[in-house]
Amino acid sequence: MSSETPDEGELDILRSRPYQRELLEKAKKGNTIVYLGTGSGKTFIAVMLIKEMREQLKTKKKAIFLVNSVALVDQQAEAIRISTGLSVGSYCGADGVDSWSPAKWSEEISGHQVLVLVHQVFLDVLTHSYFSLSHAALLIMDECHHAQITKSHPYSTIMRDWYHQLKRMGQQVPRVLGLSACLVVKTVKPEKFRLEKNNLETIMDCKVETTEDLYAILQYVTNPDEEVLVYESSEKLELSNAILSLVDQAVTQLETLNEQELLQLNQNISNKNTKQTAKMDLKKDLKLLKNDIFRNIADGIEDLGLISLQLMLGGLKEMVRRQEQRSESVFYGILTRKKMINVTKNCFAEIEKMSSQICYEYGKSNIHLLKNLSSKKVLKLTDQLKISSADVSVEKRAIVFVEKKFTAESLCKILKEFSRLDQSLNHMEPDFAYSPGSNLNCKDPRQRDLINHERKKLKDTLANFKAGTSNTIVSTSVIEEGLDVRSCNLVIKFDFPQTFRSYVQSKGRARAKPSQYILMMSQTDQMMKRRQYQEFQAVEELSLRECHFTKEDESLFQFDTAPPYLAEPDNPESARINGSQALQLVYKYIQKIPVDRFTRLTPVWVLEKVTGSDQDDLFAGLGAS
Repeated sequence: MSSETPDEGELDILRSRPYQRELLEKAKKGNTIVYLGTGSGKTFIAVMLIKEMREQLKTKKKAIFLVNSVALVDQQAEAIRISTGLSVGSYCGADGVDSWSPAKWSEEISGHQVLVLVHQVFLDVLTHSYFSLSHAALLIMDECHHAQITKSHPYSTIMRDWYHQLKRMGQQVPRVLGLSACLVVKTVKPEKFRLEKNNLETIMDCKVETTEDLYAILQYVTNPDEEVLVYESSEKLELSNAILSLVDQAVTQLETLNEQELLQLNQNISNKNTKQTAKMDLKKDLKLLKNDIFRNIADGIEDLGLISLQLMLGGLKEMVRRQEQRSESVFYGILTRKKMINVTKNCFAEIEKMSSQICYEYGKSNIHLLKNLSSKKVLKLTDQLKISSADVSVEKRAIVFVEKKFTAESLCKILKEFSRLDQSLNHMEPDFAYSPGSNLNCKDPRQRDLINHERKKLKDTLANFKAGTSNTIVSTSVIEEGLDVRSCNLVIKFDFPQTFRSYVQSKGRARAKPSQYILMMSQTDQMMKRRQYQEFQAVEELSLRECHFTKEDESLFQFDTAPPYLAEPDNPESARINGSQALQLVYKYIQKIPVDRFTRLTPVWVLEKVTGSDQDDLFAGLGAS
């Protein structure tokens, strides 16, 4: 009997589950999309494949691992680094990569064997010819179902403009591995599912594979108990109606000022660039005041109750104060801007006057007042949290999913108040999470610091949840896709899932055993929501059934391999660009032109359509087709 200690690769095989070994063998034989449920260890299969190809990575060949969001970059890079011992580089826009020189990229690429990147960053690297796809031994696309949503998605562009072009020219292309927990985004009929599956396989140049033994996977993957939680619609208080009326009046005044200013800009400014700069500046300010402030106030009152206004008004007022005092130049009428700020401030003054009769102080009021000011939806949520935590033998770790960042932060504050004031909820330690850089531009150095601050906040939130410092996270969809929260045993969809993808992936966050998945729906529209829920379940069952059945005579979608615009048409590794990228490149270029603080450059173009040439594709990407 040998006394040799197994090497790390052998240990991986010993630790791996039977279905992971099965799918690894398939991935070693050809391009594969691994279709497994959330929490089934798809990333581990990718890691094992990287280790299988270690010898190729000792040369100049690279393993490329692409992710869909900033939040996943660090997690996946760390997992690969720990499991393989290989040198791993990780890159996203918040790292300032847009300003890196070719020499800097060359240094980074040559210094690592595995590169983990947000898909858009890798597309930019290819576009500028900092790296050739033929130098990749392995291309892994996490959450690869995004490739079928639109032809302009970076996954689709990478495959269409680079991979398929190189393959058509007889050049070397990497092994491809796609990872996904759902092959379609929306609910579909069987025929449509087969078509979309075929389209995805064609775009990815892969075959969808799942485990042959579906029952074996249930030993390892949680299948949470699913429930529907119906809440009554809240009767609006007289005060709520009065405040909502004020908000509507303010929004109408802002829209009127916006229309009047647009008319003035069109009449008084002849220079196209100056006019476009002014219009974009006006649009940005209107969006902040109308959507980020007033729409959040209205939605908060409707969804959470008046308590949301009491808890969040201070922060909203601070947003307006910062907007009023911003040091940046204003490129449309200063008088219009002052009027828009005054409309907002006057509305806030009236709201404060009205809400003063509520007399609720954060951290000082009582449970009866808190309940009176909360919506029935919030009260139903807190009741469910009490019921779910009744079994003291199981420590509850809950994720409450909402649609908006404002709702996540506001609901978290409300739950903190319930935890403080309600004895049966005093075990609850709430926190909130949202996507880093949401509505921020990572190409703008001034906003990059804020994105990285939010990135660190998300990292800390997940670490605290894992450690048990917090036990309830109110989150937007950022945690749905791929982020590791394996200690979670309760998922509540406070806002009903908008798509099948959201249903599958939010349910998959309930990773611990046993676990619950709860869908909340209003009494007024529960018939429609229950029908949607049944459709989600039907598509989930259809997905598993169809992935075990492929007709040999199915015709594949003819993937468009029309070439993009190449800087060097005869060079298969030439820098290249398509229409949608052209627009991004123009914006990137003008951001690098040095100007004083009173100048802002904005691109404006006149379209001249040239038929029968490669320019057709570029114009199509700019919306001129």
